[in-house]
Amino acid sequence: MTVENKGWEFILSTRNRIGDFTLNANANFAINNNKIVDLAGTSDVILGNDIDPRYIQGLGYSINGFWGYQTAGLYQSDAEAAADPTFMRPAKAGDVKIVDRNGDGAIDSKDMTFLGNSIPKYNFGGNINAGWKSFQLNVFLQGTAGVKMRIARALGEAGNYEGFTPDIYTDNYWTPEHTDARFARPTKNDLRNQASTDRMLVDASYLRVKNVQLVYNLPTTLLQRAGIQNASISLSATNLLTFSVLYKDWHLDPESSSGWQNYYPQTRMYSLGLNIQL
Repeated sequence: MTVENKGWEFILSTRNRIGDFTLNANANFAINNNKIVDLAGTSDVILGNDIDPRYIQGLGYSINGFWGYQTAGLYQSDAEAAADPTFMRPAKAGDVKIVDRNGDGAIDSKDMTFLGNSIPKYNFGGNINAGWKSFQLNVFLQGTAGVKMRIARALGEAGNYEGFTPDIYTDNYWTPEHTDARFARPTKNDLRNQASTDRMLVDASYLRVKNVQLVYNLPTTLLQRAGIQNASISLSATNLLTFSVLYKDWHLDPESSSGWQNYYPQTRMYSLGLNIQL
């Protein structure tokens, strides 16, 4: 298999000094178009299943692209559900409506399609170093966009097998009194509504304040009396803030991968330091 990566990378930087204020900053933005251009004589390969991420390794698609069914909301009545082709079992009000893409009156693997990228199309970041008199502030940012994550296993099963249920489901599932809910009606031992569809994919774009450091350089006039050349006090924070729909709604690290989510979470850490040069 041959994979092609083409794109653009942009870097913008600035250096400024106005009196006691200095600013050195840079920003980077990269666009990557990932595409499989040769399968070495084999046909497209579909990996995964309906309860885990399902991927396609196919000609013209990005590597490990998400593969599955398109949806058209939730059925609002049993009559509406009965009028459509059956998928896995007869549908009822509150179930997910699967799209019959080829219009042949059946919902099967022929209706599956490309649903999105599992690797980012856009990568960006930046570093800001600002100073004013004896103070120095450094901020490091990083992020990605154009990428999705599959909500799978217990996170996506909505309590089907008596597992834990994320708080995002609370009062947010379909009932006859709550027809505009985000999630399908609750079911037991029935994963029809959690199959590999576009509804199970979440935008995994993010912007993270990776590191912030504030430094104060002690006055040299005071230090010299104590026989010290230089001294500074620093306060640092790592993984201070993360702006992401995935992080906000599902409490998942957007840098993790789809599936079991058996990863060590990012650690938010604060540190206070003292640096002395004799």
